[in-house]
Amino acid sequence: MTGVDDGDDATARAFIAHHLHGVAANAAEDGHPALVEAAAAERTAREEHGRLEGNTPQFVYGWAQQDAIKAGQDAMFGRGPPGGVGAGQAADGGGRPVAGRPRPPDGGSDEVTVTAETAAAGDVAAPEGAPAVPDSPAAERQALIERWAERHGIDAARRLADAEDLADAVEKEITPDNTVDTYNKSWRVWERFCAAARLPGPEATRGSLVAFVTWMLREGQQNGKGYAPSSASTHLAATVVGLRERGMTVSGDDQAAARAALQGLAVKLPQAGERRGRGQASGADIDGLRAVARACPDTLTGDRDKALTLTGFHYASRSQDPAGLLTGDVTLHPRGLVVAVLTGRTKHSVRNAKIRYADDPAICPVRAWTAYRTRLADEHGPRWADPSTPAFVGIDQWGHVTGGMVPDSVTRAIKRISKRAGVPIAWTGHSLRIGLASVARRKGRDAIAIADQGGWARHSRSMLGYMQRDDGWDDNASAGLA
Repeated sequence: MTGVDDGDDATARAFIAHHLHGVAANAAEDGHPALVEAAAAERTAREEHGRLEGNTPQFVYGWAQQDAIKAGQDAMFGRGPPGGVGAGQAADGGGRPVAGRPRPPDGGSDEVTVTAETAAAGDVAAPEGAPAVPDSPAAERQALIERWAERHGIDAARRLADAEDLADAVEKEITPDNTVDTYNKSWRVWERFCAAARLPGPEATRGSLVAFVTWMLREGQQNGKGYAPSSASTHLAATVVGLRERGMTVSGDDQAAARAALQGLAVKLPQAGERRGRGQASGADIDGLRAVARACPDTLTGDRDKALTLTGFHYASRSQDPAGLLTGDVTLHPRGLVVAVLTGRTKHSVRNAKIRYADDPAICPVRAWTAYRTRLADEHGPRWADPSTPAFVGIDQWGHVTGGMVPDSVTRAIKRISKRAGVPIAWTGHSLRIGLASVARRKGRDAIAIADQGGWARHSRSMLGYMQRDDGWDDNASAGLA
């Protein structure tokens, strides 16, 4: 984009013409009559958009890529929707007429689907009535293969396509399950909205996205109540991802308009006296842990609940952390336990959280873990001592082991355990994590040591926010002023 000045209409046209000329010149060398089509494409795009006053290089680049150059390439490869275009004209990628390519004399279509082989050979068939190439990930991949075939040959294009397939498979494999679940749930919310509003699902516009967030805040939940703004924000972001994965174009401006509407409407909720969402989760504390330990029954389920809660508090667990642990991830040490916890949402690493024996045996996480694992192997066989088995297992009401726990079951278990213990405000799957930060801070532990134990980035804003719950009382600017 060097050499393009903001607002310089003549330079913008020259920039686009230069790219179109390059497309046409390359095509002419291969025997494609694209010189005329390329010039016509520039004129067509020019007529569609008018003057380019005040444009920026970024806009010029997008315009040239999406309209003018696409039109020249479509003409070069003979693509375009059948029908709707006058005789003696072909159509560019947007369905606009492009002069210079006559229609077949029998009135049929001259469209083709270009494969790697035909693109490389420069000799393509023209099946009658072939549909237009859709704007989808599959079509984009096909166009990419065509370019590879032209540049590097058919065999190289195949190998590059195989590498792309491998990259897609790796991306799918490393995407966390909870992220996939969020995307799927949000897409179902979008489908419910489209059904309620009688809008086409695979289409996203500024208006439909703004209507989507408005609907979510007003009545989006299945019980007819509105979502909390934070939940609506999550669904909006995940829905945009889903739309793009399905080949839809969602512009940044349209998404920004929807987010601005969401933020503005969210401000009006408390002004109208309405509070949504559960707010911040309550943090676990030592008194709560004692109550939990006392309330756990003398059963395998009780031992598991005690171990789940006490160990989770000491390594600041989220609900997905114990669900992802294997037996081999928890090892005994002369001074306690070492728990290998997968850390990070996008950049994963493993932290080895060290948990020492507690002075009070009743709430000792090491003794609770040992008792739970010993009982599990005694009652359900030594196979559960294998390092590859789940560290925390699901247990039904009859005492049968159902397999490894999942994040949702951990969250439900923590809530149920706290209620059984009579904790004033029921805990959530995040309460143990909040509890370590706030209790350790209250006990005078160093912030860096807390961050390392809990897997936070040092000086993490969320960790500091948990600490502020106590610091805000002790280190208070208004304390003692009156």
